[in-house]
Amino acid sequence: MFRIGGNINLDNSEVVQGQKFRISVGQKKNRISFIQYLKPLSQQHPYFHVTITKLQPDSNVTIGIANDDINDEAIPGNWTNTIGYESMTGKCLSSHRNNANTVGRPVQKGDTFGLLVTHFGLTQSTVVFVLNNEPIATRYHFETDHSLFLPTLTLENGPIEIEIMWPNSVLPNLVPNYESDKQFTWIKPIDDFCKLTDSNLFENLEKQEDLPIQSPIALSRSRPQYKCIQMDVSTDGNGASVGIASCSPLKPTPTCSLLRDYYTWLPKMKLKPGNSIGWGVFYNPEFKNLNEKSEQLILVFVTFNESIIDVLFVLQPEGGFFPLVLMQPWANKVQVDLFSTISNDDTAKLTKFFNTKFGPSLEIYHKDLKDSTIDPDDIRTSDKEIEKIIDKTKTVIKIPKHKSGIHYVQFRKPITPERRFFFVELIKLGASSNFVLGIASSKFMDENYGKLPGQVMDTIGYSSKTGYMYYNGKYNGNMMGHKCSRGDSMALEMEVFEPDMSVAIFQKNFKPVGTRFLTLTDFNEFLPTFAIQNNGDEVEINIYWHTVVSMPPHFNVRNPEDWCYPEGTKFDPKDKSFILPHHYDHSVCLQAPYSLHHKYNHFEIVLCDDFDKNNPPPAIALCTACPFDPPPVSQFKQDYLRFWPTGEAMTAVKKNDRLGWGIFYADEDAPKDEEQLMICFLTINRQVVYLRVLFQPPGGFYPVVIAPPNVYKIKMDFGATRVSTEDFAGDQIKSIILDANKQIDIEKRLISQGKNPREQNDDTKSSKMCTIL
Repeated sequence: MFRIGGNINLDNSEVVQGQKFRISVGQKKNRISFIQYLKPLSQQHPYFHVTITKLQPDSNVTIGIANDDINDEAIPGNWTNTIGYESMTGKCLSSHRNNANTVGRPVQKGDTFGLLVTHFGLTQSTVVFVLNNEPIATRYHFETDHSLFLPTLTLENGPIEIEIMWPNSVLPNLVPNYESDKQFTWIKPIDDFCKLTDSNLFENLEKQEDLPIQSPIALSRSRPQYKCIQMDVSTDGNGASVGIASCSPLKPTPTCSLLRDYYTWLPKMKLKPGNSIGWGVFYNPEFKNLNEKSEQLILVFVTFNESIIDVLFVLQPEGGFFPLVLMQPWANKVQVDLFSTISNDDTAKLTKFFNTKFGPSLEIYHKDLKDSTIDPDDIRTSDKEIEKIIDKTKTVIKIPKHKSGIHYVQFRKPITPERRFFFVELIKLGASSNFVLGIASSKFMDENYGKLPGQVMDTIGYSSKTGYMYYNGKYNGNMMGHKCSRGDSMALEMEVFEPDMSVAIFQKNFKPVGTRFLTLTDFNEFLPTFAIQNNGDEVEINIYWHTVVSMPPHFNVRNPEDWCYPEGTKFDPKDKSFILPHHYDHSVCLQAPYSLHHKYNHFEIVLCDDFDKNNPPPAIALCTACPFDPPPVSQFKQDYLRFWPTGEAMTAVKKNDRLGWGIFYADEDAPKDEEQLMICFLTINRQVVYLRVLFQPPGGFYPVVIAPPNVYKIKMDFGATRVSTEDFAGDQIKSIILDANKQIDIEKRLISQGKNPREQNDDTKSSKMCTIL
């Protein structure tokens, strides 16, 4: 009946309808206890919940759905094709990802939280997370085998005591039914941000931008439209925007132009209080008994004051479209209502539109289906023992355990700036096996048997076993990567395409782990390439090639969890700080996922801890994606620019000071594909104290924080990620650029004479490259 791992005590031996099932764990720190109910959720029993009766401040209970193959030390949601809700953080995770329109809330002692499967789908199912009988978030569950919808709980850092109502023990009348008018409740942010009255009137208390209100159920024939009444608007007549959205982000992000995660509409006309705007759905009128939750072409429409003003043919994702309202600081009161009918006149109009637009939309759909279909001949393998199975957007690679050795898989279509991201899911991978994901040319498999991507020139590779990110036979860089194993995903995005060197960002579980240069210059040879070392282990990998993925994940530079950080790092979301793992004998780094540019031109940290000469503070730097290979000759081309307040420099700073680096361009109008001079500036408490002129490296300079062995906390300040450079247009700056150009001309003459400018440098020349203010 149960699968149990760790230190779990059961107070019950059987699951009885209507009876709570009590479990507890003792005072075990940094230990995960695991329990899985081996009877799956089903359409008859789609819901279970947990009440917390004892919980410590650092304890965490996660409820979710997982298959029977999940590691008993893994957290539901932090494993491919699982879903989970964490009590401590409130995160609602699906296949490692937390991003969605709706977010969870932390759970405390006395709270009851659960999950409800609202649609059991063929390719994806929809789930509503519930806290104290209130829906708070929706997520897709991507497991397709319903017999593996096993309720799964983990408990960390006891003592913890909980009471569980397993699916079979929940009485039918206690299962939430949001299709019912009496139980329907909109999903809204916490009460501190959003106030709700009985008449579905919402108020944006903190006047936040894009504050979401979402339905827990999708639009359907029984509830085909909704409207949002603007209770107040800005002086310019701007109000809240309305939209329809998928349950959470789709996997993979769709390539079809008819399918998106969401559609929003903000009226261009001047709104007045009392105006209503909304969306609706209209299904094929020829089929009265179709499955409304299936993926299908439908007509969606926009209303203004209950009149249809626009229509659009789209591909509905499985599970349907969910009503979504985004409140704004300038329009902080709205009333939202769902409607169960469409008028006869509107039905006639929509039927006409449907019949007119269905044919052209079907052509677009079939064209995308053809363009995104994986041709088996495009998948090159090194040996016949590799089994490849194409399942719509997914390619499954299997290697039997008796076939040990190194195996290669390569896709014959190169990645492009438009399709620059691909990822894999490690379904079966033994502890002694290794999977390497990378980019290599078509010659790699013929000329480098026994080598891994990244271990030879003009290739890159990310190793699951070591976490190393290889390039040209090296793996040194600011970030050393994260190890990956069964249940994880690995990904590569070619972030920058440049003639001499391009930049790749590697990802684990859709979070960045590091960047590397790719020195391969022929873009037509940027071929996704995998090496698999299976040492007597069965291997199964799901691959989503770049041709079926429209967009890579987007990272927020103001969110510490979207930075590259050492394995084992923890976060304090309130403090915007990193809590680093033990590194008593070496320094570790943090790196932003993107380089500085026009819209993100400055970063800074806060010196939050005491420091002295024996315990120096952290350093900040601007760094290239990884070290140049070979090192540059010019003094104006650098791997990094670092400020570490040690020695005399320590007297310039004190505890709680802010340290930052920023950039701006000598010629803001210069073409982006040309080598540009840039001015790097160092700030202390947002005052510029140092300038340095350098050429912008391929891919730009990445913000980097270096923590010496004594530093375990790095606090960021994201209040000045974009600073004005208007004050840098004075004569002093012009003089610095003029001196730099003179020095560059001298360097060119030295190089033409076969000399190394770095060896010819003296203090006088160096002073012209930088200025201390």
